[in-house]
Amino acid sequence: MKTIIVGVVALIIGAGAGFGATKLLDKPTPQAVQSNTTKTQEDAQTALSSQILSSLREKKGNEFDKAFLNELMSHNQTAIEMASLAEERTERDEIKKWAKYVSDAQISDISQMKKWYLEWGFLKQDQENNPHEGH
Repeated sequence: MKTIIVGVVALIIGAGAGFGATKLLDKPTPQAVQSNTTKTQEDAQTALSSQILSSLREKKGNEFDKAFLNELMSHNQTAIEMASLAEERTERDEIKKWAKYVSDAQISDISQMKKWYLEWGFLKQDQENNPHEGH
């Protein structure tokens, strides 16, 4: 009887070890995980860009102008953040100079868009629609 119990236990342990080894062999490499994460992020960005463009295509006149300025200011703010990272992290002077150029241009562009946003009454609309929110 002990022999049967030992055999069953050995069989269970062996099966578990085999199952664990299979799972270990199926485990993705760090490079594969990074590649999948990057691909997922790229897919999400592409989907977001498509969604933004689709939304803009549905608008005209003031509604388009307001949405366009909002989306472009957000896009330019992201470019400024990317440029800031480049200035901090790159060792290449070419990238540092380009990052400074991009940052300066985007800051200027955002300033102009904010001016239009105010002049064209969009900020007032925002405040009327939600008095606790402002640009």
